[in-house]
Amino acid sequence: MQKNNKALYYAKNITDIFYNLKTVPHLQIFAGCTQCGRTADGKKCNLPDSSLIVRAIPELKKITKTEYLLILGGAVTLNSILALGKKHVPETLYSAIEQTATSSIRNIATIGGNICSRNCRTSLYSVLIALDAELEFKSARETKTILFPLFKGVPDGFILTEIRIPLGDWNVGIYKRLGAKALLNEESASFCFLADTTRNILTDFHVVYSGKTFLRSRELENSLIGSHLPLTQHSIDSIILDYIHLFEELFPVNDKQSNQIVAFRKWQFTNLLHYSFDNLI
Repeated sequence: MQKNNKALYYAKNITDIFYNLKTVPHLQIFAGCTQCGRTADGKKCNLPDSSLIVRAIPELKKITKTEYLLILGGAVTLNSILALGKKHVPETLYSAIEQTATSSIRNIATIGGNICSRNCRTSLYSVLIALDAELEFKSARETKTILFPLFKGVPDGFILTEIRIPLGDWNVGIYKRLGAKALLNEESASFCFLADTTRNILTDFHVVYSGKTFLRSRELENSLIGSHLPLTQHSIDSIILDYIHLFEELFPVNDKQSNQIVAFRKWQFTNLLHYSFDNLI
């Protein structure tokens, strides 16, 4: 279909995708199209000359749950995930999706589109990193799996086919979206804290802050694992100070405006850390 000098293609299966990627120059893939024609600051922009819609492909809309994994096709809508119910979706992921856009938009917005958005890191990044999600990409010739923290963009010639999310039993799960609720831009951020305890021992915990880049330190996480609960105030203050130092390294101040934004985000991050560790009882 061609409209206003823009070519629009529809794929019925995976084979269609690879055929179009090979034969149509500069083709961009969309599913729900909620990011079409919009920049990170919400302004309109021109649609690409050639777009391929993949939302009708059955394989990409498939949802599978095993004992240890929730497996989502790249074109599964956000509301389809919520429809599974809180018992079948990790608590923090469910909360993050609930806070994403409006219900009408979630009806068409997909998990794959959220992950592959070129405008900015979306509100699900911190949760998917904290949950150790894996991404499956396919090309016409091969399949590769990328750990979510290592994801830098869709490899050339590949498409996102599956998102694999471990189903852990976390005793504490905290998610907070930061920034404007109705707008996702470069100032948006999110925070996720997960902790698992057994017999007053901290057996695992993850802290992730996601903005222009993301913050997660396995070294700091490992330094606390095995600690007896409740943590001493000295231990809490010490680990939070380490996280703040890491935050300052990853989110440097470049000008007066960014100084105000970064200072505010650091204040929020600090408060969220205090709140999260206070929930470890």
